[in-house]
Amino acid sequence: MELTTISPVFLISLLGVPLLYLLWSKASKSPSGAPAAPPPPPGPTPFPVIGNIPDLLRGGELHRALTGLAASYGPVMSLRFGMASTVVLSSPDVAHEALHKKDGAISSRWVPDNANVLGHQDVSMAWLPSASPLWKHMRTLASTLLFTSRRLGASRGIRERKARELVDYLGARSGRPGRGGLAVVGSVLNFMSNVFFSEDVVELGSETGQEFQQLIADSVAETAKPNISDFFPFLSALDLSRRRRAAAKNLKKFYDFFDDVIDRRLSSGEKPGDLLDSLLELHAKSQLERPLIRALMTVSHIL
Repeated sequence: MELTTISPVFLISLLGVPLLYLLWSKASKSPSGAPAAPPPPPGPTPFPVIGNIPDLLRGGELHRALTGLAASYGPVMSLRFGMASTVVLSSPDVAHEALHKKDGAISSRWVPDNANVLGHQDVSMAWLPSASPLWKHMRTLASTLLFTSRRLGASRGIRERKARELVDYLGARSGRPGRGGLAVVGSVLNFMSNVFFSEDVVELGSETGQEFQQLIADSVAETAKPNISDFFPFLSALDLSRRRRAAAKNLKKFYDFFDDVIDRRLSSGEKPGDLLDSLLELHAKSQLERPLIRALMTVSHIL
């Protein structure tokens, strides 16, 4: 009788299915003795292990799939992706209720796996919990240094200058095909960089001066991609989707870029009166560490 050879990979995969189902079942239950969690909002019944991922895949584009589900389950619905439970808000009124009136209850945002690189999650305003003293310190700095009427008034000249540059650039190319959207984004980035450290980061019309703009586009695209580690946190050490490695690579480029900006300012001794000057003054008084300056500048340009 001929024996059939079974692939080790197939065998491991076959044995892994019941293990994943067991972990999913345990994650769905409340700990012993703990009070029962309130029932989640209505939503489609999740499949074992993979949750509601098929409901999104068969609905076409993501926004269309969510629209179809909201039509069946209402503006507040619950979805499960692997082991991660999610509540989706799909109406302006509900979003206002949650984000404006109930913001304190939901302010500690979930941190995706690819944000846990280079210690960024411990110094970034985007990922620190709102109860963190460091987050409160960074928020105070942002409100007192960046969003004051004096700072906004001082940036008016920069806004006007960058608007004129954009108009001149588009006017010089009137009647010729071009990518106007990229020029607008580049002008916005140059406005922000001039407010922060008085330099342009994009050269309008240049094919070789777009590295910073492309870096931002790559980082945003990576963030939007699905990550197995977010669906199954116990697999995060394996980084199966390679999202953490890609995020670390992009983040290091941001850190290197802003480190160069800071070093140039310190070595030149110039004080143009921008936001970086204010941050470095706090750094000189030991009130703000350099990694926080770098993280604040990175988050401000990505977001």
